[in-house]
Amino acid sequence: MTYFSNQSDTRFSETASNLSSNMSGNVRPLMTGAKGTGLVLSAGGARGAYHIGAWRAFQEKGLRFDAFSGSSIGALNSALVCQGDWDKAYRLWIEMPTISIVKPDAERLARFLLTMATDVGLMLLPIPNLRLLRMLKPVLVGIKIASRYGFAGAFAREGLIDMLSFQPFISQFLDMKKVVDCRQPVFSCVYEAPRAFKPLGHTRHIRLQELSADQAWAVLAASASLPLIFSTVGIDNIPYIDGGLGSWMPIEPLMKRQLDQIWAVSTSAGYKPRHFHKVAHSTRLKVLQPQKSLGRFPVATFGFTRDNIERWIETGYTETRNSL
Repeated sequence: MTYFSNQSDTRFSETASNLSSNMSGNVRPLMTGAKGTGLVLSAGGARGAYHIGAWRAFQEKGLRFDAFSGSSIGALNSALVCQGDWDKAYRLWIEMPTISIVKPDAERLARFLLTMATDVGLMLLPIPNLRLLRMLKPVLVGIKIASRYGFAGAFAREGLIDMLSFQPFISQFLDMKKVVDCRQPVFSCVYEAPRAFKPLGHTRHIRLQELSADQAWAVLAASASLPLIFSTVGIDNIPYIDGGLGSWMPIEPLMKRQLDQIWAVSTSAGYKPRHFHKVAHSTRLKVLQPQKSLGRFPVATFGFTRDNIERWIETGYTETRNSL
């Protein structure tokens, strides 16, 4: 029997009730000081369940957060932590396996196959035996294939699954209006999809409190939109994809806030932060990560099974509790 069996859930619900009498979501601070404490959550797909277990340990210790930042699944979990309801977050994660996250849209797949057949037909289309036309044909067909009207362009833009299709399910557990109205800033990392005039893309950290609830949903969807699997998400007519491609652990927006301390929770064992040396000397940094690997891409990333999720929540809780 795992720690998070039905019996254990009941015990935790009692603990959560006691905690909620002393807080509205985020308990009393572990460290005092006017500048506050920040929480950064990494990318990692299904392994993001580790964040939820870590959050429970933070709650029990009485740690309150004053700013949040997250990439990909960490962006969703940051919003959940800001909302301050661990029970809802737990139920969301436990029910994720029921919605078949990695299930291609049949209609979308049919469109791709039709577009691909059209592109192949153009490649095989006979042309007059003129040298110039024979030289131009592969170039023109290649441009068409890579464009938004060709197979490669459409596949890169739309993927196999519409990322925004998960909003109705997630909204049962996450009140985005409450998040955008929260006084603690929540930053979500997104990556501007490469385009002809910006082939390298661009990383952005967007503060959800500066957006409407609908815009915030779009940002969360974009932050977790892994290319080719999920669709890009347009924000102000700019296509965005998985924020983890630009910053796996998006500590950058919190580095400017002169916080007393920053907790960074990684889903990857052996993670080595790249930007911590840029943080103010007055800021204490703590990196929490699994003692053993939770698995690798793509199997672990898309491992949204009940067993995996319960195990990784328990691991996050136990390891974080032992570190505090």
